[in-house]
Amino acid sequence: MTSPLATDHELMALVGGIKYVHVFLGVIVAAMAFTIGIMVYRTSPQPDSIVKLSVWTMILLVAVQMSLGTGLIAVALPPLLQLFMFG
Repeated sequence: MTSPLATDHELMALVGGIKYVHVFLGVIVAAMAFTIGIMVYRTSPQPDSIVKLSVWTMILLVAVQMSLGTGLIAVALPPLLQLFMFG
């Protein structure tokens, strides 16, 4: 059982290797977004504008998510605060 007065670092130490799994899953999501985008463009010689917009929006959202995550780490925001920042 953890103490309610535990620091962020003590709580995150209990998480262990999950932070590496999180990074790995992020890379997989980014790779899948780019792969799906390339596949959509290759299947149709002239995709509709809504398809192009959807592909670029998907890639943009993944890029924003990765940038935001990297930015939160870069400004050294405590991990526990990062977790509950947008909730």
